Amino acid sequence: FSIREQWEEIAGPVYHHLSTEEFSTKGVPDWPTEEPRDGCVSRYGCTNYYEDVAEFAAYAATESPRFFVSLLIPPREPGHDPNKYDPRYQEKLDLLLVSGKITQERYDLINHEVEAQKFFSSRTEEEWELSRQKALQECPGCG
Repeated sequence: FSIREQWEEIAGPVYHHLSTEEFSTKGVPDWPTEEPRDGCVSRYGCTNYYEDVAEFAAYAATESPRFFVSLLIPPREPGHDPNKYDPRYQEKLDLLLVSGKITQERYDLINHEVEAQKFFSSRTEEEWELSRQKALQECPGCG
């Protein structure tokens, strides 16, 4: 399969499922917010394959890795947000790496941020307090 065929299979019918009424006068999906949706990082990215790849690559290369956290944490993992998560985001990110549209360093940075968020979300208040007290004991002048 070509990169395009793989990408379009991951995306699903997202580019074609909108009716004419659902597009704004600028030719982009008329979403109520600017937040990522339907596996697309932006409204403009959901207009067609080329814009989806371009927008996704640009966001992956320039946005804070935190932008992707809620989009990438799967169910049953600490920090999962069922209103934002969609497996298509990770699949597209993987494809951007394989196709050379983002660097390994950037890919790792995004995924490291996801893993860090999962770790921090899994800790209880008691664990946080114990960590804080231990840190204060190790650094008497820090408190």
